[in-house]
Amino acid sequence: MTRYALFAIMVLALAAGVFAGYDAWGYNDQADMFNGYYCDAYQNAAWCQPYKDVRLVMKWNDAWIDENGIRHAGHDSYIGSGAWLTNHMSGTDNGKKWAYFVKIKAMDHANEPCSQPIWGEFCVVEEVNSGLGMTFKDMQYGPGFGN
Repeated sequence: MTRYALFAIMVLALAAGVFAGYDAWGYNDQADMFNGYYCDAYQNAAWCQPYKDVRLVMKWNDAWIDENGIRHAGHDSYIGSGAWLTNHMSGTDNGKKWAYFVKIKAMDHANEPCSQPIWGEFCVVEEVNSGLGMTFKDMQYGPGFGN
């Protein structure tokens, strides 16, 4: 195969989005993840500036939002969709390192018992805080996403 043919294949692949990867803000929609700083996740909005030095890694499944921007596909709401999201934040405060992890999942049904509801359709199923004192871990459902 000539180098021109390889170049043509690369151009076609880029046009098709095969090598999409991360955008300028840190989102990789094909991989269902974000890797950057907290304010980058909100396109450097003014309200998030106190958190601009916080590192953030988010991961989610296609039920949360797919690569085409469709949320809870095939469902009227997130409830029952199987959607989940994880956030892992880390930073320093007065020279001391800290980290925070949270796992959030869509409720399986509207009346699902949930000790930490969030945004009306979700449950916080795991939180881990470490640094700046003691490590704290709270798991409502145990390992996994509660399904």
